Amino acid sequence: MSYFKNITIAFLGIFFFISISANAQENNLKIDSLQIVKKDSLKKRDSINTSLLKDYSTKIKQIEQLRINDSLKKIELEDKLNSLTTADNLQKEELLKKLQDLKDQENQRISDKKEKIASLKKNAKGFPVTGFFKDTLFIIYSRLGSFSASDRAEAISVRIKKLTDNNKFNNTSLKIIEIETIIDIVDNEKIILSISDNDAIWNNTTKEDLAIHYKNIIENAVLNYKKETSLITLLKEIGLALLIIVIFLFLIKYCVKLFKWSANKILEQENKK
Repeated sequence: MSYFKNITIAFLGIFFFISISANAQENNLKIDSLQIVKKDSLKKRDSINTSLLKDYSTKIKQIEQLRINDSLKKIELEDKLNSLTTADNLQKEELLKKLQDLKDQENQRISDKKEKIASLKKNAKGFPVTGFFKDTLFIIYSRLGSFSASDRAEAISVRIKKLTDNNKFNNTSLKIIEIETIIDIVDNEKIILSISDNDAIWNNTTKEDLAIHYKNIIENAVLNYKKETSLITLLKEIGLALLIIVIFLFLIKYCVKLFKWSANKILEQENKK
C-alpha cells in the first residue's frame, strides 16, 4: 500500500512539473507572438508615416514652386508700378489689384499648408521622447537612415537620461552643429539627437528653429531633474518622511494607550457588577 502511495505521489509530481513547463512554454510563445505583433505594428506605422510625408512633400514642392513664380511676378509688377508716372492712375490701380491678388494667394497657401500639416499629424502616429518623470518632451514622426521613428524616440530618451551623469551640465553644455543636411544637438561631442528636413516639415518649422526648440526642452528637463533630486531637496524629502513616521508612531502609541484604558474601564465596570 505504501509502495502504491509513493508511485502515485511521484506520478502527480511529474504531472505537475510537466504542466508547469507547458504553461511556461505557452506563456513564452504568447510573449514572443506579442513582440512580433508589436514590431509589425511599429513597422506598419512607420511605413504609413513615410507614405504620408512623401505625399505631403510632393504637394509642398508644388506649393513652393507656385510661391516662387508668384514672387517673380510680384517683383515684375512692383518694377512696373515704380516706373509709372502720377498720370497713370488707371494702370496703377490695375497693378495694385494684381499685387493684392498675389498677396491673397500667398496667405491662402500658408493656410493650406497649416491645414495639411494638421491633417498629416492627425493621420500619422508619433512616438514620444520621454523625460525623467515619464513626461513627454516632444514627438518623433519620421525615420532617419536605418532608424525607425520608434527606434529614434527610444534612443533619444535614453541619451537624454544619461546627461545627468555629467555633474557640470548647465545651460551651455548642449551645442547645435550643422552637418550637410542634418543638424545635430551634441554634448561633449556625443550626439543626443539629429534633426532632418522631414522633422522640420512635421513640425511646420525650419531645422534651425526646431533644433533650438529641442535644445531648450532638453536643457530644461535635465536642469529641472537635477534641481528636483539635489541633496538639499532630498534632505527635505527625507525630513518630511521622518516627520510623518514620527507622527504615525505617536498616533499608534496613544491609540494603544487609549485602547488599554478603555479595556481597563470595561473590566472595572464588569467587576463592580
